Amino acid sequence: MPALSVVSVCWNYGGDARYGSINFHAGGMQSPAGMEFSAPLNGGSIDGVAVFIPSLLYDPHLRMIVSYPVGATVAHTVKLQIVETPATQVFTSIESSQFSITPGTSCQVDLRFRLASFLQTPCRTMCTLCVYDDTDLIAVHRLTVYLLPQLPALPWNTALGQYTAAQPDYLRTDFLDLFLPVDPALFSVSTVIDTLNRSGMYYDILQGATQYADLGGNFKLQKFLNTYALSVKGKLNCTDCATICSAACAAVGIIFPMTRYNAGSFSGFKCNQILAIGVNVWAEPFGGGGFSYHQFNIAPGTAVPDKNTLIYDACLKVDSGLYPNLPDGQVQKTPLLPCGYTASVSNTPIISVSSPFSGQFYRERLARNGETCIFCWSAQQVPGISTILTKLKSMEPSDPYRLLFRAAAEQYQLEEWGATDTIPAEEPALPAELFSSAELTDSGSGFSERVMQFEENVYLIRHYWETEQLNGVLLLASVLANIEAPVRKNDERQPGESSFTVNGTGRVFVRNRQVFHMYALDGTDAYDAALQLDRML
Repeated sequence: MPALSVVSVCWNYGGDARYGSINFHAGGMQSPAGMEFSAPLNGGSIDGVAVFIPSLLYDPHLRMIVSYPVGATVAHTVKLQIVETPATQVFTSIESSQFSITPGTSCQVDLRFRLASFLQTPCRTMCTLCVYDDTDLIAVHRLTVYLLPQLPALPWNTALGQYTAAQPDYLRTDFLDLFLPVDPALFSVSTVIDTLNRSGMYYDILQGATQYADLGGNFKLQKFLNTYALSVKGKLNCTDCATICSAACAAVGIIFPMTRYNAGSFSGFKCNQILAIGVNVWAEPFGGGGFSYHQFNIAPGTAVPDKNTLIYDACLKVDSGLYPNLPDGQVQKTPLLPCGYTASVSNTPIISVSSPFSGQFYRERLARNGETCIFCWSAQQVPGISTILTKLKSMEPSDPYRLLFRAAAEQYQLEEWGATDTIPAEEPALPAELFSSAELTDSGSGFSERVMQFEENVYLIRHYWETEQLNGVLLLASVLANIEAPVRKNDERQPGESSFTVNGTGRVFVRNRQVFHMYALDGTDAYDAALQLDRML
């Protein structure tokens, strides 16, 4: 009697974790095309992926389409069974009820399955499933299985419903792969922090500018993955580090919130020497200029941070020795990556400690004695997923982000513009003679980024324009709130209607209700180039 053929396998029932796999993307922003994995036309194994939440599985089963060849003469009554080989102990049994199929037809078969264990830590494993028609082997299904302790949290979308390939915020398994250890028992928020710190990505020492979060705090996932895949990893800042780690933990259902320190004033705060991510030299940030703010993760479950809050910071290492205030060479530095490190000695804004200092407190080791350094933000999650060179995700700051931007407007003493009802439908035109050869490297709602050559130097230009979500002075405030390098407001109003210098070389200016952030990639002062751009506008 001719054997059955397996046409496709599907572990997904509308993304419902009670019955099978949740919806996800694997290997690309719109990949796979669907949750049903088809047999190759030229034969071979059926490859697939499934993401299970074992604690939520109530009636798990998979759906298989099988066909019976035309050459058969009688109906076939059979029961399908799937055997895992070699046994990796993911499944204990997979089998169908008995069913009948007539020659030249196909039918859907449901197979109930049980997982071998209900793991409480996330893991990824490969298994090979052999499909038998009674005693005949009719297909081999190679399955990559992700087992998560609970549903992914914001910014990941776990809503029930038919899988849509264009949905940008399904769980990305290729992102999760970066942070899953070989031994699932080793996974923790601390291992996520350590993994990113050792990833080869490096701190943006020129501007301290945010690369992988838009002004609404949404994670630029695809841009991050594109950069991470390069042999030479990309630059990032503290907001990026906190955003990436928060999103990685949220992928396995752990809410890993973020907050930030600033000085509550225009000047920011000076720092002790640190080891920035990807840098192996002890140095004060930005040549001693310090930070305009600094963002990091805090212990899961924290709502309102205070002096007892536990800090997790993938962006830098502090000196845990007795003299964090003294330079390397004068004392032997002892690097410490803050993972569960107590926030501060006290809740008072001004740091006041003696030297030598033996207290194991994050703020007092990060910032210089006598500086003002305070929490300026309640605990926040990453609100959504944005994507490179798309407008799939609107930039819609939540109320806490708007409060943050208001705080930045006060910090930098910004003059009110007043909101407008005239919102551009698309990016306002830029001078063609200057931008004709520019390369577009990033874009989104109300934002574009280009790299271009001007005279002898190569510049990065970020262009922001008003949207319904961000207009008036909040647009400028949101840009400044995402630059960690020292920012100085210029007395002269050139370039632009208001002007700021970033780390002594970059320029942020406003013209025609648009904001431009421009800097040379070799650290050359961008004043002349920014002035020429402004005149062309």
